[in-house]
Amino acid sequence: MLAISACYRDGGPEYNAEYFKSEVVGTWKESGYVIYDGRDKNTILDYGNLVGCQTNNGYHFANDDTYNEHQYETGSDGRCSDKGEFLGTYQYDAAAKKISMTRNNGAKSELNLISVTYGEIRVRSTKNIDHNGDGVPDLYVIVYKRGI
Repeated sequence: MLAISACYRDGGPEYNAEYFKSEVVGTWKESGYVIYDGRDKNTILDYGNLVGCQTNNGYHFANDDTYNEHQYETGSDGRCSDKGEFLGTYQYDAAAKKISMTRNNGAKSELNLISVTYGEIRVRSTKNIDHNGDGVPDLYVIVYKRGI
């Protein structure tokens, strides 16, 4: 005897392709870094996974243009401390690869994106580091993973 069964589930808008307003909607956690040579912006000088306190840092971007950011830092005693949760609104410009954020207290910041995929966002850091000592600041990129 052969039995075939099928199931249709009308699960609402979350199952539709248009449910996510943009590819940045979701929860993103810091997971790694890549350092590119500042001269050619292609040669990888260093890369790795983040460990410890930094892996708690993250963003949640919602469909309604609101976001929350959670920040942690390692103190001089080596302990991870919660710097707090920051709430506000954001705008995503896919063409410019930029997320502009305004916290509820009025403070503004931006994330300049190198690349965006369903599972990963790469953000150009504002760090001014010359990793290879050639006199040219290198490109430090923070890697965020979705929903980890």
